[in-house]
Amino acid sequence: MQDEIGAALEIVKERLAREARLCCSLDGVEEPVEVGAPGELEEYLARCGAVILTFYSPTCPYCKAFAPVYAIVSRRYPRVPFLRANTWALPGVARDMGVMGVPTTIGFARGRPVAVLYGYAGPERLEELVEMVLRHAQCDPGEEG
Repeated sequence: MQDEIGAALEIVKERLAREARLCCSLDGVEEPVEVGAPGELEEYLARCGAVILTFYSPTCPYCKAFAPVYAIVSRRYPRVPFLRANTWALPGVARDMGVMGVPTTIGFARGRPVAVLYGYAGPERLEELVEMVLRHAQCDPGEEG
């Protein structure tokens, strides 16, 4: 009986440890999320172990070309929030983060910027940034299903 209780406690302990390392709970969101206000971004940064944020402009051709790449890679990491911020709508946020051109993608680990990708990038380079952020955040992106 004691062995069974000990085994059950180990299973619970392992599950809790695994859940504690999850990057973030996105409640089924699979596409990049548009940040509409500085408070939204602050909430994600405070709540999530890893966050990927790209700044864009609606008239930027490189941003338009990068958007599908960003969306594809975001689906590969279902528990990491991939956020988008329009520099026209949030100029203060872009300024505060030192964004000088678009697209600019910043990876955050535990609320701090740890990696930056300037300009258009293919999926491989974006995935390298995401993996670097995950290592810094020491969280498990988890698998769906």
